[in-house]
Amino acid sequence: RQMCIRDSRKLIPALYNLFKFGRLNKFSVLGVARSELNDETFREKMREALLETEETTPETLDAFCSHLYYQAVNTSDAADYGKLVPRLEELHTKYQTNGNTLYYMSTPPSLYGVIPECLAAHGLNEEKDGWKRIIVEKPFGYDEKTAQELDVQIHRFFEEHQIYRICLLYTSDAADD
Repeated sequence: RQMCIRDSRKLIPALYNLFKFGRLNKFSVLGVARSELNDETFREKMREALLETEETTPETLDAFCSHLYYQAVNTSDAADYGKLVPRLEELHTKYQTNGNTLYYMSTPPSLYGVIPECLAAHGLNEEKDGWKRIIVEKPFGYDEKTAQELDVQIHRFFEEHQIYRICLLYTSDAADD
């Protein structure tokens, strides 16, 4: 599976643990954000974050991090998303993911409508070569009206079966209830 992500506070540790226990094999992670990083810098940042939170061995950590890649993209410029096409093709080939791609949006709600449109401008939402899914982290909009507007925007470019909405807002009070 191919994953394009912006945020790694919860996702990278979760993927690492799946990898560590042999539950994640043919995959790569393509981190996408505005920051000008390269693959090695991104891997080092993720390695440092994992060392702070996870029990690991150098071998397992290195093996996992070898699956991590990075591409700087201006997230509000549709033309800049063209950089993703050759990177994704390269990673799909290298890891034999059959074109399957999971986009994980951990962004401000103001970009929830922009990113799907920019992906679609380069055919990155089309399922002719593997499935395409998009995960949207809540909060989904700022209120009911903006949530409905965002839902319409996303549905212009992704079908319902392609869209997943998740909530990662956990508190100890909620966990205690």
